Amino acid sequence: MKLVIVCLSLIIAAQGLLHYRERESLYNRLMSRNLDEYKRACSKEAPAEKRESPHQRAIRDWHERGERMISGE
Repeated sequence: MKLVIVCLSLIIAAQGLLHYRERESLYNRLMSRNLDEYKRACSKEAPAEKRESPHQRAIRDWHERGERMISGE
């Protein structure tokens, strides 16, 4: 009797995990604008490098030059 309960518990846990993954995939498909965006979201590869706004680029360049915020130091 205990064996049956353990087996059924394992089946329910496996089913829950499977449903979770399927739900996640469905949400990704629904939220994607097109097939390419869905494939990028599901790929195992590292995501492409984020684009920097001109403001972020200017701040990064400023930090790399090592300029001080307050002049005279």
